[in-house]
Amino acid sequence: MGIISELMFYTNIIHDIMSHRIQFQKDAKMQKAINENYRGFGDFYDAYKNGTIQKINAVLLAKSFHPLIKPELLDFINESARFRYCRISFSMREVCL
Repeated sequence: MGIISELMFYTNIIHDIMSHRIQFQKDAKMQKAINENYRGFGDFYDAYKNGTIQKINAVLLAKSFHPLIKPELLDFINESARFRYCRISFSMREVCL
């Protein structure tokens, strides 16, 4: 069940970055990550700088899920005023690993 709280935590971090509550301090290490597009960070940073991200889609990916993690649970979370207001949505997908 911890997968939900972990995804919510990281989603809120991304939202705080996009809302400028968390600021980037550009240093040599960060510039290298941008230049090399390490794990897509350069693309993310460009979108952050340009303000092109309009919505956050947080997706749970797993081979299988705990029986209590159902689409209805994510619907309940998505109906929260906080996530609707922030344009954040949660979904789940089973993937082959």
